[in-house]
Amino acid sequence: VELFPIDSTTPEYAETQTYYQYDARGLAKIVSDYATDIPSVEVAGKAFSSKIETIALSYAYSIMDIKRASIQGTPLSVRKALATQRGIMARHNQLFWVGDTVAGIVGVLSNASVPNAQVTADGTGSSPLWSTKTPTQILRDLVQGVTEIKSLTKGVESPNLLVLSEGRLNVLRGTRMSVDSSDSILVAFNNMYPEIRVEGAEELAGAFTGATEGFLLGRNESTHIELIAPIVYEETAPEQVNLAYKVNSLGRNGGVAIYYPLAFSKKYGI
Repeated sequence: VELFPIDSTTPEYAETQTYYQYDARGLAKIVSDYATDIPSVEVAGKAFSSKIETIALSYAYSIMDIKRASIQGTPLSVRKALATQRGIMARHNQLFWVGDTVAGIVGVLSNASVPNAQVTADGTGSSPLWSTKTPTQILRDLVQGVTEIKSLTKGVESPNLLVLSEGRLNVLRGTRMSVDSSDSILVAFNNMYPEIRVEGAEELAGAFTGATEGFLLGRNESTHIELIAPIVYEETAPEQVNLAYKVNSLGRNGGVAIYYPLAFSKKYGI
């Protein structure tokens, strides 16, 4: 939830969210002062609607819990409340990344508008897996993802975020470029692209095409991508049920809105 910007304009009660994806094309040209052939940037906007669903979890505490807390001077059910909040946030993260086909929620990785391709299969036995590749080949896979975004958008877009599972991030952290170098693959990548923030997200483990590992590159700005979450976390008033009180907690989630899909790239098979 904290990785991408959150759309703050959607009403809490909204059932759907409509947004537009844009594909900007066109290059400026040199013209004279009285030119009549000035090119225009064609901006094709396509409307998409995402369903917004309520996610919920609850916890309870008894009347005896209240009495004990009062006598002992300890916070009431703090651990239960925190566990509930973590459960809501975990579901948010799952929906943001992979969505839910039954509910009609589209996540970052399930968004069909974002370019999606396997990394080069030139490891041992023509395998795409990083476990079969040299550090130079792994670094090349990352660089290709960056250059493809720039090439596809004619240099208009450049990524500032790389996300992959913690396991694959540890490969980048722990693998040296060569026996004579102290630099890891991650350090080498950071030296080449200091503007790209590298993050690990365990939700990405086995979440790419064919249940494989992969990585996401993209432009992480509110002009390009936003998470639809009219309610991130909210608790209702305690409800008495016999000798206990039940607290319902909820969130509202509509997946992800990607306004410029060509500013992103999914690479799988690593």
